[in-house]
Amino acid sequence: MGWIRRHIHFNLFLVGFVVAVLTARAMSDSPSLGRPMLIGFDIAALIFLATILRAFITSSVDELRSRANELNSDHHGLLLIGGVVLAIVMTALFSELDNGQSISILLSAGTLVLAWIFANTLFLLHYAQIYYDRSAHGDGSGLKFPDNDDDPATKFEPNAWDFAYFTFTMAIIFSVSDVMITSRRIRRIAMFHGMIAFVFNIFVIGISVGLIGDAFKEHIPKVMAKVASPARVDQSRP
Repeated sequence: MGWIRRHIHFNLFLVGFVVAVLTARAMSDSPSLGRPMLIGFDIAALIFLATILRAFITSSVDELRSRANELNSDHHGLLLIGGVVLAIVMTALFSELDNGQSISILLSAGTLVLAWIFANTLFLLHYAQIYYDRSAHGDGSGLKFPDNDDDPATKFEPNAWDFAYFTFTMAIIFSVSDVMITSRRIRRIAMFHGMIAFVFNIFVIGISVGLIGDAFKEHIPKVMAKVASPARVDQSRP
């Protein structure tokens, strides 16, 4: 019960995901689980992101530190469970794309965006938890933000936006920018994060190229037929 209480937002996401999938499946005439899976994930992810990010952004530094000390190393479980959920959703996405329908393509595109934000939000929470966990080599360990030295006049406490900057920069360029990693623990997680981000981006590029290729295969013959039709008419005239 303690784990459930500490991760109430994530557990609500899991419950919402299951309920939304079952509801979408009950309302669908298709035997496929692909579309209900995507719809269920989209609804649950939107609710999770809206609630957890609002709570995280509005939290003070003292509240972030208190929550980090309470969670300790629990966030490893969140990353693992979140990874399993995303793997299931990506499998369903491939199944849905086989339909080739416009609604399937739009739904899949929305799911990809939400999955990217969802996955990086889990890493964001993990980085913040490690940074403010006093049991892990002292408060403030692992990351050194720019212009945040030991001078009391310029030293500041990083907040949610600082961790979001670090996390999404890692997700976009697969590397750190001006934030220095000063602990092996975060370095290992950042390496894992960068590898996942790289694979995910390759995955998105592959899907995009496939969709563009399918669109050309479907529409180019029709265009060529229309272009050729006037030529045939002109040739048939005396």
